[in-house]
Amino acid sequence: MILSSALLNIFKKIGPIIYPDHCIHCNSICSSRICLTCEYQLRQHYDLLTMGNLFYSHFYNCLSVPYAASLYPFIKEGVFQSMIHALKYHSDTAVGTLLGQHMGKHLLNHLSCKPNVIIPVPLHPKKLQKRGYNQSEVLAVGIQNITQIPVDTSWLIRKIHGPSQTKKSKKERITSLANSFELRADKKCTYQHILLVDDVITTGSTLHACINALSEHKNLKISVLVAGMGQ
Repeated sequence: MILSSALLNIFKKIGPIIYPDHCIHCNSICSSRICLTCEYQLRQHYDLLTMGNLFYSHFYNCLSVPYAASLYPFIKEGVFQSMIHALKYHSDTAVGTLLGQHMGKHLLNHLSCKPNVIIPVPLHPKKLQKRGYNQSEVLAVGIQNITQIPVDTSWLIRKIHGPSQTKKSKKERITSLANSFELRADKKCTYQHILLVDDVITTGSTLHACINALSEHKNLKISVLVAGMGQ
């Protein structure tokens, strides 16, 4: 037992040297899932609550949304695309946690009124079972690591299971997602201010559908934080 413990400690020290990580974007050897050079290349989309903010323009008519921000632009073959694809399609939850931590740091620096809870955009149970995890929940946990704001994955649920929205037009997405989300009737709302979290926004249809469900509770403030925004 003492020997196996000693060998384990040795491997922990030399393992990263023998089997180093590689950057998921440029494939260079590094000690994390993304190298410092590629991390530096990420162009942050810090928000400003002005009429010129492209991301916030998705929520102009939502009186319950006082704050909305995305961190990174989704650029074809860019660093963020590599990161989000690794998270969504290659089960690389470590990348998702890293993105979430970036989102958490942004939140602490730019949102003066701290939300009571983080709510990730939910997957339908069938989709969750197939994928094995919810990428938005992975981001939410990364945010929690930095902000200490609790995550609630049980209140907002997705009740309609449909095909991927990726190749649909904005009009098709709105129609498809209408009434797709609801709040659990057996759970009482005790929140005043929530943070709704998602991975990427394109048309905003999914987030609007979530906001419509959450707006069932009047006087509930809903801030929105998304890792990236499609261009």
